[in-house]
Amino acid sequence: MTVCQGKESNGVLVEHELEPDQIRRFYSRTNSHNTAGCVTNIQYTGSNYSLNIGLAWNSQYQLTAVATNGVECERNGYDALGRRAWSWDAGQTNFFVYAGVQVIADLNSTGGLVRSYTWGPGIDNLLAMTVYTGATVKTYFALITCDHGCMQYRLLHLCYCKKCPFMVK
Repeated sequence: MTVCQGKESNGVLVEHELEPDQIRRFYSRTNSHNTAGCVTNIQYTGSNYSLNIGLAWNSQYQLTAVATNGVECERNGYDALGRRAWSWDAGQTNFFVYAGVQVIADLNSTGGLVRSYTWGPGIDNLLAMTVYTGATVKTYFALITCDHGCMQYRLLHLCYCKKCPFMVK
């Protein structure tokens, strides 16, 4: 018998016990909603396991707080344009810097750079994220597939497919 973790299509972490030709879940999940349809509570229960996630929303349907087993672990604040302006995660507060509708940087409470984002044309076209915490600054590039199904670096428009005009030679 092997125990492994995975994620459901909605991103929820699940544990499975794998037996010959059988998968059995360790827990069950129930959700509660407010009258606007926002999820306000997610309850996981199982053998020797219980997790309760509470979610609070404002009148504009923006997530304002998250609690795990009754202990608040995240809060969010919003600016007059409805954009998330800051986030507190029980350890630190990060502030978000915008260029139009896109977040271009996360700053810590002293104004230090935590992350920066590089965007392409249009909305939600993230090309890269650079993380400035830790000993080494790291940049992560978004990958997309070309029309032929191969991976290419969106930022550099480079493709390794022999059929594409952006093929790397």
